[in-house]
Amino acid sequence: MNNNFVLKKLYDLCNINNFSTYRLSQESGVPLTTISSLYKNDSYPSIPTLVKLCSAFNITLSDFFTSVKSPEQITEDDLILLNYYHSLTPAQKKYLFTYISGLISDTDLS
Repeated sequence: MNNNFVLKKLYDLCNINNFSTYRLSQESGVPLTTISSLYKNDSYPSIPTLVKLCSAFNITLSDFFTSVKSPEQITEDDLILLNYYHSLTPAQKKYLFTYISGLISDTDLS
């Protein structure tokens, strides 16, 4: 990989989430051949493809281009939380987001 920010970010997100390219393909619905081709050719995915890839990590396209911790900044606690998160059902994830949003809103009022 040269200086391709997008591919580096995808690679980092895969590492953080413990995803292989196969799992990324399965979670995103993007064919494995497409993902492999992106890395092999050091090319940029289309916006629709990138949106699908982001969905595998439960992030938006906007989140993708904003600050996400680099692997060096990830703590052991962060990894534990990510592992717990990935074991939740979609309904549980929704409840968790609601709970966290409430915590953040309460903090903002202080």
